[in-house]
Amino acid sequence: MPLSAYQAREKRQALELADSYDYVIVGGGTAGLTIADRLTEDPDVSVLVIEYGYFDTSEAQLSNQATGGFNPRFTYNITSQPQEQLDGRQFPVGAGCIVGGSSGVNGMMFDRGSAEDYDNFARAGYEDSDWTWEGLLPYFKKSVKFWPMPEDRAETYGFTMDIDAAYGGDGPIWASMPPWQWPAQQIQWDAWKDIPGVEFPAEGAAGVAGVFWFPSSVDPRTWTRSFARFGYYEEVMPRENYHIITGHQVVRVNLDNSSTPLATGVTIKPREVNSTTFEVKADKEVIVSAGSPHTPQVLQLSGIGPREWIEALGVEVRVELPGVGMNYQDHPMVNMLFNCERTLPSSPSQLTMFTNSSFRAEAQRMFEEDGDGPLTIGVGNSGAFLGLPVVSPDRYEDIAAALEAQDPADFLPPGTHETVLAGARRQHEVLAASYRSPAAAVYELPFVGGGGASIIALKAASRGTVRVDPEDPLGDPLIDWRALSNPLDATVMVEMVKLTRRWMGGPTMARLGPVEFSPGPDVQTDEEIEEWVRSTYNPQLYHPVGVSAMAPRELGGVVSDELFVHGTRGLRVVDASIMPLVPGTHTSSTVYAIAEKVSDGRKF
Repeated sequence: MPLSAYQAREKRQALELADSYDYVIVGGGTAGLTIADRLTEDPDVSVLVIEYGYFDTSEAQLSNQATGGFNPRFTYNITSQPQEQLDGRQFPVGAGCIVGGSSGVNGMMFDRGSAEDYDNFARAGYEDSDWTWEGLLPYFKKSVKFWPMPEDRAETYGFTMDIDAAYGGDGPIWASMPPWQWPAQQIQWDAWKDIPGVEFPAEGAAGVAGVFWFPSSVDPRTWTRSFARFGYYEEVMPRENYHIITGHQVVRVNLDNSSTPLATGVTIKPREVNSTTFEVKADKEVIVSAGSPHTPQVLQLSGIGPREWIEALGVEVRVELPGVGMNYQDHPMVNMLFNCERTLPSSPSQLTMFTNSSFRAEAQRMFEEDGDGPLTIGVGNSGAFLGLPVVSPDRYEDIAAALEAQDPADFLPPGTHETVLAGARRQHEVLAASYRSPAAAVYELPFVGGGGASIIALKAASRGTVRVDPEDPLGDPLIDWRALSNPLDATVMVEMVKLTRRWMGGPTMARLGPVEFSPGPDVQTDEEIEEWVRSTYNPQLYHPVGVSAMAPRELGGVVSDELFVHGTRGLRVVDASIMPLVPGTHTSSTVYAIAEKVSDGRKF
């Protein structure tokens, strides 16, 4: 679009804004832009989106190779608290700081969790609600349009799908399959058949576990990133009732003085440290969609959250809500390193892109002239998503029973509120059932036909915190995964390493001659593997959830099943932070579905 068209809707300073809007949305990310689009379909509804980041469409950010992923130019520069169980190591916290949010910087792996994962939303919170697989599936479909692999390539690579079961919509976000895959991937795929109990569903997006194909959020017309900005903003930007202001931070949600406070608007300021604040009124609702690292910060600065945290800020406690900033979850991971010493005759691999300049030049030509070849692939499109009975058939029952027997108070921060402990006990029950289920994945391993193995734990039991820094309330929040604070997470990860070795060491993978470098052949006992796990553990896959959990107050919940903040009026949270449990999947497609579901039928 011409720059003047952007300027017509994008606002840069307070003087350009209306005095009030029907809805003020805090955060122009994956959820925020989805809601703004749906609300402004009604020309009589006015919406303002407030985004800390800016518009950016540089080549690095748009590439389907994820070269813009978590570039400091597009992300917040947050460093975690020291992780006690990881020798005090600190980690960068991944979160998109750009119009489009984390959908503009992620790896574009566009899968879904199992049906049981989404049924667990209800089980952990509102048991009789429609926050279930069946309740979310229509909105998964509504948010995307699917582009399959060409038929001739599908036969070559063994690609399968079931469009009726999983797709069929014509939504704003592309879910596409590239026309090209690395040839050795099929051997790695077949190697999973050497593992007892592994299923191979035809369609991974139909709520199943197993080894399956999954799409990327890539526009197949250009093989560039498909994300919230392009899908839910660009097409509707000319709407007169839709404004967005970039480069501004929300200081607080403004609440009236009634006993059940009403959100009347927000106080915002430009990003500059010493800039002046100003107010924007919301006539109907304030919707906080700032993402898991920042939504708790906004609520706590507004006087909503754990009493002791808010009082430490010198802020009046308006609603004591102990769950705000608790229950922080992500997908931890470790990386095994191995090299395939054998290759198929004349078969390239990912390594060839770096070692063979002629192949790299041909790949660039194929991409530019034919829309084909290796550069149409993002991070990859095949993965193993397996339940604990498959991962550890001899130990899964003992692990599930051990989780049930735990007292969460032994593993959560001292002084954790009883309601949060009650919610943790409910989650232990739900997780233990999933640990016993082959249909609920606890293990993820993406594979593309090359060396290396990223082992991702999909249902960790440790819980962290997000709170405002009393020394710098408007600066980076204090983020602590409390990684491996529940020792069962280390136990499960050890079992995952052992499964990965069985996969690499099976008769089918022998065709590729895998040689393990890390942890290496000297690391064999469970104790040795756990020591290696602790030395290489990464507590995140950039999938933070849980800190504004959708659950009753008596279970430490923050929002209702309509996503209203407990104890308030006219204030909602709509983003990944409302998920009470992290699903076994990369989370962007789920965030779109949540925002679509809340927007449907004008529940506002």
